[in-house]
Amino acid sequence: MKSNSLVIVVSVFLCIPAFFGWIFELGFVCHNGYAYAAEASNIKWMGGYTFGINGPLEIEPARSRAFLASGGGVYVIDISEPAYPVRISERLETPGIIRGLRRVSNYIYIASWKSGFEIWDVMWSPTLMSRTELPYSIVDVDDYLNYAVCISDTGYIYTIYVASVTDPLITGEGTLNGRPTALAIKDAVAYVATVDSGVRIVSLSSPSRPAEIGTIRPGEPIYSLIIEDNNLYLGGDGRLYLYNIATPNAPVLRGILETEYKITALCFNEGYLYCGAESGDTLYGIASYDVSEPETLSQLSFTQTNVPVSDMKIYSGYLICSLENKLQTFFISSPGTLEPSGEFITPGFLSRVWVKDRIGYLSYNAGGIRVLNMNNISNVFTTSELAEGSGGIDAAITDDYLYLLVEPQNIFVFDRRTTWNLTLLNVLQLPSRPYACDLREEYLFVADGDSGVIIFSRSNPVNLNRAGSIVPPGRVVDIKVNGELLFAACESSGLIIYNISDVANPALVSSLIFDGPVFGLALLGQYVFAGVYGDGIRVVDISDFASPNFVGGFPVETPGGWLFSLADPLVYLADSTGNLFALDISNPILPNVSGTYRFPSPVVHLNSDSNFCYANLYGLGLQIVKFTGSITPPSMPIVLHPGWNLISLPTQNPHAYRDIFPFLTTPAYIYDTPNRRYVTSDTLYPGKGYWLLSFTDTTVSVTDRPLQSYHITIQSGWNMVGALSEECSADVYTSNPFILPPLYWYDRTHYERADSLAPGRGYWVLSMGVFETTISYPTCR
Repeated sequence: MKSNSLVIVVSVFLCIPAFFGWIFELGFVCHNGYAYAAEASNIKWMGGYTFGINGPLEIEPARSRAFLASGGGVYVIDISEPAYPVRISERLETPGIIRGLRRVSNYIYIASWKSGFEIWDVMWSPTLMSRTELPYSIVDVDDYLNYAVCISDTGYIYTIYVASVTDPLITGEGTLNGRPTALAIKDAVAYVATVDSGVRIVSLSSPSRPAEIGTIRPGEPIYSLIIEDNNLYLGGDGRLYLYNIATPNAPVLRGILETEYKITALCFNEGYLYCGAESGDTLYGIASYDVSEPETLSQLSFTQTNVPVSDMKIYSGYLICSLENKLQTFFISSPGTLEPSGEFITPGFLSRVWVKDRIGYLSYNAGGIRVLNMNNISNVFTTSELAEGSGGIDAAITDDYLYLLVEPQNIFVFDRRTTWNLTLLNVLQLPSRPYACDLREEYLFVADGDSGVIIFSRSNPVNLNRAGSIVPPGRVVDIKVNGELLFAACESSGLIIYNISDVANPALVSSLIFDGPVFGLALLGQYVFAGVYGDGIRVVDISDFASPNFVGGFPVETPGGWLFSLADPLVYLADSTGNLFALDISNPILPNVSGTYRFPSPVVHLNSDSNFCYANLYGLGLQIVKFTGSITPPSMPIVLHPGWNLISLPTQNPHAYRDIFPFLTTPAYIYDTPNRRYVTSDTLYPGKGYWLLSFTDTTVSVTDRPLQSYHITIQSGWNMVGALSEECSADVYTSNPFILPPLYWYDRTHYERADSLAPGRGYWVLSMGVFETTISYPTCR
């Protein structure tokens, strides 16, 4: 029994539970009026480091082993000396939250929320034997003869035939009234605790047809239960109950003890009962009771633990306890008297994760930093641990150093030149709570919240010197640096762009106000992706840095917290309920859902690269998934006819002329307006018009991102210009006072007046002066 192309990688974080933003409806997100279910589609779980908040516990006395469930993983711990528990292995990990654990001979049965029922061989190195998916979330497991018995949080009981551990077979299913929390089996009867329907008593005499044969209704939620001989102990929300179950379908109440606690775990030893107890959010501990006289249950002692107790087991005169953030051993010096003996610290809540060169850096809220070997994503393991670096917020990583922003307002500088290890070199104090950081050559840029942006020189990479600062209007919550430009996300003042060619004197370039506070940024070529409270992901065209404008986005219409990470050609977007969406951004202004996945707990930090998405889950550590679908970049046609053709490139990126038109024998010509002559061009650039000579009718398809905007300098005189990837009005040019309408295009043998600009065509524009302009959607529609 148990108790309860270019790759640009950017991560953006949000952890505000109810103030701004949205939360998706459970399992769905709305986009353009359609609801997308967060099922596993084109996204596959690959592995991770899923250790988090500790749960159920099992003991193998013969080999002095403890199996401690922690988040989605299980630690194997040597307890031969209970005062000095030592980790043996951390190689047992699942995609879900482990809610139930049962050791049977050389095997561990696992009830995992999300991944179902699993069997692991733990004789030597933990090895997964089988994983059986079940329709609902599993919260506990026990064994009966050649069967595993599982209960779901939706009120179902399953029997699984496990004579073959590699090929278990679901043989029976029964319905329970209520929401189960814990399970215990005696003989052929299962006792299922629920939070709303007491204890359900189920006969397993016919495993293929488990059926209720009785109930116990204490009148309050039951969180834990344990059987000793014919006695069934129940832990409630303020009471401890004892029932005689000699006649299973007619249990007899033998005693009730009023307690001050919610009882979360139970353990029996030689006439004494140890109860994991909690009261409110401040009192946690272990209460011991003398139960030798059932009619007169009495409390002997209370030992504070300061954190919740998940499970307890007896081993060789010790009480072995699974606490929220550690395995704690207590010596039972006398009946009911516990003396703290030893502990094995587990990391607890994961704060952030960063990955570089297949090395993972995990910062925990209170557990320091762990360095992971991630060469094999399906077999991630710890290589070193540091006590420093708890509460990481963001990090900038070079080949030699890790710069870690840490709560409440520090920069930790680590040496990472020794593979798989970190050495703390320096700690710097910041004026405010930092939010994000970025690197450019010898400079570190820090978004320091209310203090703006602080620029540090890394000429001495360990002892950073302040080289400049920016004080935008409003709190700076994210920054991205690209060349000589810095993009700042300010909660109250939107996107602000600065020129940082002179870091000592940054200059304001432009700004753009959003409909809600901005919390994060990502850069991709000529686009900025901005996370905006109340407005989803907004896409901004920055081809003209002095005049950024909105060109598209992905609306998120319901309230709650969410975050995103960009790894071209995908944006991963996660909500606070555990839904993950892979958005195809091959057309940046129209992101569309190409993959979905459902995590077992809320995502609190997200990172990604060209291969994987790294999700930090609440209480569950790191989970790694991979997009398995295919992204086909758009293919845009350029039509040629026999003779001269005036064309343009409808793609975002330049292309070599011979790569696109290897069959043409003459060069491409472009008009040099200032010198009033034609010149050849080996490269075709978006926004320009070109003359090509073809001898046949042919259509060439160019695979690339569609051209949604371009910035161009128009000279005085005739100019050859290009079109976008979608047709738009010629007014985009003719509305300018310098332009003399109309525009002209060439139709095989003669010029035609152009009222619109069609993709793939080039056009003549006559200007009376020199000016710069940006041609983009939606301005030209």
